[in-house]
Amino acid sequence: MNQSRLQVLLIKYGNNECTEEELQELAAWYEGLNALGKPLPLSDSVADEAVADDIWAGIATQASLDPVRQPRSKYRKIIYYMSAAAVVLLGMFMLFKSFWKESVQPSPVLAEMPLLKTEKGVISEVTLLDGTRVKLNADSKLHYNSDFNQTNREIFLDGEAYFEVVKSSNMPFIIHANNMDIEVLGTTFNVKAYKSDKTTEASLVTGKIAITMKAGKLGNKRIILEPNQKVVMLNPEVLKSLEVLPTASQGVLQDQGYAVDQLSRSQLDQTVLETSWIHNRLDINDESLEEIITRLERRYNVNIKLKDKDLLHARYTGSFEQESISEVLDALRLSSPKPFKFKQEKTTILITK
Repeated sequence: MNQSRLQVLLIKYGNNECTEEELQELAAWYEGLNALGKPLPLSDSVADEAVADDIWAGIATQASLDPVRQPRSKYRKIIYYMSAAAVVLLGMFMLFKSFWKESVQPSPVLAEMPLLKTEKGVISEVTLLDGTRVKLNADSKLHYNSDFNQTNREIFLDGEAYFEVVKSSNMPFIIHANNMDIEVLGTTFNVKAYKSDKTTEASLVTGKIAITMKAGKLGNKRIILEPNQKVVMLNPEVLKSLEVLPTASQGVLQDQGYAVDQLSRSQLDQTVLETSWIHNRLDINDESLEEIITRLERRYNVNIKLKDKDLLHARYTGSFEQESISEVLDALRLSSPKPFKFKQEKTTILITK
């Protein structure tokens, strides 16, 4: 099975869209992974970890979906970041167990808009059918039409993603993100467009992109971004205050509904802060605790409750890589202009004065 065919089948299986014939094709491919010399784990129990690691390696190699390890710290285990197109291992075991027992499954109707998604605490990388590479940040969703790369290259983003777009002179790549449309022929850039956030951002690293903003008084405002520029646009549907942004941008945002600025860089190593998440870094640049909490919940898959609302607008700056959620909160607490304490029980964290 060639790489592009495998990519399509893995995506369709992950979305429960495979026909019976496609399930048979996947079964034959999966059986080929048994070249490892180990029996396929088809019992009802969870598969042996070593076997699982070997099979995941086979999936990643054949599908060109590199597993990215989250660094180990003393507070957490290593987590494998797999593409949303990859198949959940235990689910595959159960699928093929039932398949080999000749259990007949109805053929599902293909979805009009296939979906790639990541859960909280997970970063995923995938190559689209046109060759464009996409890295999805935690808690993100990427939809595309069933005729993607045939009559169009349009996708719909809810969340954050970093794109390396393959050039095409006759078929532009278009991203629909909240109230922003981004058109590009070939470039690298980042889009942050969570529907629950107060702003939508597009940050250009190389190339050139055209952005159409469609929210409120902006109408269909169109701007062109040059390398090392970003645009930040207000999301009026969820906006409650402007304190989620650095003070220097608030006046322009309030007057225009959007602001164009230069990309921010780390004072330590000049890393672009808007894209540092793809290197598994958490860079905080003059951000309110309100915004930081949202980012921590996505990164660490936790639920943070803040008892005292007057802590929300305290602002922080810092950089983290391998630190656990407790270590990050400890660092923020020690540097806080408004002292706080926190208590963690499993995946729930309570912050109080």
